[in-house]
Amino acid sequence: MIASLCESRSETARIELLESALLHRIGHSRQPRNPPLRIKQIAHSIIERRGQTTVDSLAAEAGVSRQYLSFRFRESVGVTPKQFCRLARFHSALQCLSDGEDAASVAVGAGYADQSHMIAEFRTFSSLTPHRIVTEDWFHPFTRWS
Repeated sequence: MIASLCESRSETARIELLESALLHRIGHSRQPRNPPLRIKQIAHSIIERRGQTTVDSLAAEAGVSRQYLSFRFRESVGVTPKQFCRLARFHSALQCLSDGEDAASVAVGAGYADQSHMIAEFRTFSSLTPHRIVTEDWFHPFTRWS
């Protein structure tokens, strides 16, 4: 390539050779760097794990970077995978509480640091405490998934 450029006498010929080499190189680098993501399966995996997973582990399982997974997940689902994990954990805890389980046990089983952490998250997503949301007749779009 370099020899051809040096041997070319006209500037136009050198530019054409360089342009051809660059276009050839660009063509080879256009292969996708990240494999296609199965966002639906990743979302189902989060729900099956009741939100008790990390974005790092999801990204590792998918074979992509955390940033790429977060970007594509948010683009497809509307929230980040971390937020989706939090929602899945909230829903799982709500189901356990609705089944009559003790709040402290539910908090530990759902992966919250403690019961007050669970209460704070319930207030974030529903503006209600776990006790109120379970004992009173409320409707909230995040409380009923089935």
